[in-house]
Amino acid sequence: MTFDALSAAIDDNPLLSITSAAPDAATTDTGIELVIDGLTFDLFGLSDAPHVEEASWAHTVAFDGMPASSGFEMLVLKPGPHLAGGHALLPVVRGWMQCAQILAEALPDCSALVWPPASLAVGADFFCAGIRRWVERGTFPTASLVAFDTSLDGALQSKGLSYLTGQEMRLEQPLPEVLVDAERVALALAGHLALSGRIDAVQEVTAPDGRPLRLAPSTNGRFVRVTAG
Repeated sequence: MTFDALSAAIDDNPLLSITSAAPDAATTDTGIELVIDGLTFDLFGLSDAPHVEEASWAHTVAFDGMPASSGFEMLVLKPGPHLAGGHALLPVVRGWMQCAQILAEALPDCSALVWPPASLAVGADFFCAGIRRWVERGTFPTASLVAFDTSLDGALQSKGLSYLTGQEMRLEQPLPEVLVDAERVALALAGHLALSGRIDAVQEVTAPDGRPLRLAPSTNGRFVRVTAG
């Protein structure tokens, strides 16, 4: 993907604009500056710009999971320098993800988007649909930004939520008998926490199936522990 090809791909989109000149691969490592809703993001990895390190991932959603070493072309989108202190604020993350969604839809060969905080690769169609729902209706795209692992003690633990809230979530044993039900509960709770923020005191919530749940910060404050209410 060259600078000219990128410019042509997004030229007709009224929401996203390029505000920097074409890069010189021999002299600069500055990204291409993109602006959406007054927020600036830098795009790296164009073929006529400096090379970027290939992404890696441990989790996939709606993607065949081909290894990063299979020759994918990588583009990297980062918040601009003026957003450095607010990169995890929800309005910034939403603008960031919307920028990525617009780029993905404009580039027909885009296969997946990788979110490093969750070590998660998400199929482009799934990602774009989720971000559109967030922008249009406020539905947080949990499955595109948060992954889950089973810990050694059997809890279902989030990966990536701490980027947004400073805390990961643990759905403690006993989990719902069917794993898919546990994952559905975990996704719903992670989405709730992403929108509501850090938990510093015990809260009572209701699971999607109606059962009461208790949310409590861990002793070190790094986790939200979810148990039956």
